[in-house]
Amino acid sequence: MSPFLSSYIKWINVYNHERPHDSLNDMTPAEFKQVA
Repeated sequence: MSPFLSSYIKWINVYNHERPHDSLNDMTPAEFKQVA
C-alpha cells in the first residue's frame, strides 16, 4: 500500500469517526452513541 493511500485511509477514519460533527451537536460519533 502506498504511503499516500495509507494516510488517506487514516484520515477518512478520523473524519468519519473521531472528529466532532455539526449534525451531532459538535459531538464525535462515539459520544453521540453514548448519549443516544
